[in-house]
Amino acid sequence: MNDVARAAGVLLKTVSNVLNDYEFIRPATRQRVQDAIAELGYEANLTARSLRSGKTRMLGLMLSDLAAPYYAELASRVMTAAERRGYRVLVEQSVALEANELGALQGPLRQLTDGLLFTPLVVGADAVASHRGTKPVVLLGEHILDSRLDLVTMRNRDAAHSLAAHLLAGGRRRIAVLGARPGESAGAAGRHA
Repeated sequence: MNDVARAAGVLLKTVSNVLNDYEFIRPATRQRVQDAIAELGYEANLTARSLRSGKTRMLGLMLSDLAAPYYAELASRVMTAAERRGYRVLVEQSVALEANELGALQGPLRQLTDGLLFTPLVVGADAVASHRGTKPVVLLGEHILDSRLDLVTMRNRDAAHSLAAHLLAGGRRRIAVLGARPGESAGAAGRHA
């Protein structure tokens, strides 16, 4: 950064402000700094920056299986929303293994990110509550419904009712539900009307 400041003829703090996208920098000054960065091939040390700020600007996303269209679309939408807010997303899949789900709560994914979006299928509420640490964890879906945990879900019964009403209004009388597992009390099974 010192080399960039010298090449651009500015203070070190000005280089830092440009790198951190501080809005109150004259366009000509910003351009000189950006030109010096490009000329010198400077790359910011993100590890040092995150140590200093305590923030990584990264979110963790733990899904069951990215080959499933639902999870692939969910990952895509989360990544798009995060990018609009200046975040990147590290995505991992648990393949519904307890060790992987617990690893999402305690392992490198948690250490490298500012928060975790998590779709647990195997571990329960007590495991999530006891292993979540101090960084935010938000559950996605209906597998765990527990007031101790933050959760984002949808109104499955309302959606199923609307779907059934739509099909009935179109003259359909024989409607089948596919994909619900026997004995399942939440998630896809909750979608039948």
